[in-house]
Amino acid sequence: MKTSVLKKVLKNIQSKYGYTVLILLLDYYQNKEEYEVCQEIEIYLKELEINLKVEIDRTVSNAFIADYQAEFWKLGLSGETAVSNLSYYYFSSILEIDKANLGEI
Repeated sequence: MKTSVLKKVLKNIQSKYGYTVLILLLDYYQNKEEYEVCQEIEIYLKELEINLKVEIDRTVSNAFIADYQAEFWKLGLSGETAVSNLSYYYFSSILEIDKANLGEI
């Protein structure tokens, strides 16, 4: 897969669902041992950290999901919808990346 194509897909995922989904995807592709995709996600996350001037935790846990929801509280939203849709965002993103891997994008 071309790096530029995957970077565009990652940027699209991040703009639609936020970086939390990218962390879940990193965990997924590490478990699948698809290290090329992992490397691209890591590069994208590092660029994002520099642009946002934050450090992004890459550990998936219950606290991770609670932190995700807390980001919505800062906006005056409950975050319940986002948390309940997180698996949809996750699986949709996997499909986007896999399509890019197959050259369908």
